[in-house]
This record gives sequence, C-alpha cells and structure tokens, in this order.
Amino acid sequence: MSCEHRELEFIGDEKHEDGVNKYYRCKTCGDVIVFTAAGKMVHVKKKQ
Repeated sequence: MSCEHRELEFIGDEKHEDGVNKYYRCKTCGDVIVFTAAGKMVHVKKKQ
C-alpha cells in the first residue's frame, strides 16, 4: 500500500544563497518531503 502523504507536518527549513528548502514529515508513514527553492519536490523514504 502506497502512502499519499496527505498529513504533513512542517519540520524546518534550510536557507541558502539560492533560496529556502522546506522540510515536511508525513504523519502517516514518516517519510520526509522536501520542497526545494527551485520548485522541485524530493521524497526521502523513512529508513526501515
């Protein structure tokens, strides 16, 4: 079963010269979703 990451909690941001990356944790599965300053979404799976 795949998680749709509907319940995200903000865990912090990372500022750098190109902008700000925003980090969220899925409350359901624990994976981390990063929204980069460049407008991309990066999915980091929880270590099992």
